[in-house]
Amino acid sequence: MYSITLGILLLVGAKYLMLTAPFVPTKNQDLQRISILAKKYKIKQLCDLGCGNGRVINHLAKNNQAMDLVGIELASFLYLINLFRFIKRKNVKIKYGNVFWHDWSDFDSLFMFWHTSFFNKHVDKIIDKIKPGQLIISYCFELKDLKDKLLIKDQPKAHLPIYVYRI
Repeated sequence: MYSITLGILLLVGAKYLMLTAPFVPTKNQDLQRISILAKKYKIKQLCDLGCGNGRVINHLAKNNQAMDLVGIELASFLYLINLFRFIKRKNVKIKYGNVFWHDWSDFDSLFMFWHTSFFNKHVDKIIDKIKPGQLIISYCFELKDLKDKLLIKDQPKAHLPIYVYRI
């Protein structure tokens, strides 16, 4: 049964892998900055919306055992890699599928590496799913529809920006 499920996930996910954003790993120095921001804002539960290979949640899980982390991934290959990668981590869960299929309301923060145009295209769906007080950490891309909610733009010289918004 497990091999049948695995086969279906691979076949279905192959279609979506071609449609998702290109794989761009988060730089080590940026992982450190994300971790510092998570501590600064006392983040307890974070959901990575499109977790890719799980690099961000892996770094956060190593540096903060008390933080509950969930990664959602649509690309089945990356989802399966993450399932096995985090099988022994009690504070990390991996979910499969489109981020809009899942409930985000249990988290005090969301992490996203979404292009501004993608965010703007789906802003109504996103706003409907987030709750007051929730933090959004956006790596690289400014979320212009949320500019009035911006807490900080962290961008040391020669580094990519990290935006933190409070809804």
